[in-house]
Amino acid sequence: MKLAKECLDVGLYTNAYDAMRSFYCDELGLPYEELLKVGSGIHQHRLGLHGSVLKVNHSREALEDAPTNFITLAINGSKTGHLRDPDGTEVVVSPDIERIAVHWASSAPEQLTAMLRDGFDATDLGDGRMRVGTTIIVLHPGG
Repeated sequence: MKLAKECLDVGLYTNAYDAMRSFYCDELGLPYEELLKVGSGIHQHRLGLHGSVLKVNHSREALEDAPTNFITLAINGSKTGHLRDPDGTEVVVSPDIERIAVHWASSAPEQLTAMLRDGFDATDLGDGRMRVGTTIIVLHPGG
């Protein structure tokens, strides 16, 4: 599959947009790009993320607590540390990260590895790490 751009985008859903914008824009310095109204009461706020887009999807309806397989977002930045966004997602910031890395838990990591390799032309970097364009995906058992 040929990617439309050299990196993957990341999407989050929240009912706490103001707090999320403060965290990602004010605290981490990600630039606000635009608002898209995507329907069904969802406003997608798009933030620049080193070539990717962080899509903060704000729902006017209450979101049910649901398990997620997306467990950590690691991004390049000068403010080093392990943080949590207002919804509890771990965010690791370090100048040692090339651009972004998404940590993803899967109950079938071998199948997910095959899908990323065969469907997205991912390169296996070993130790559960895959590269899709410039995005690193780190697979963890579980989910």
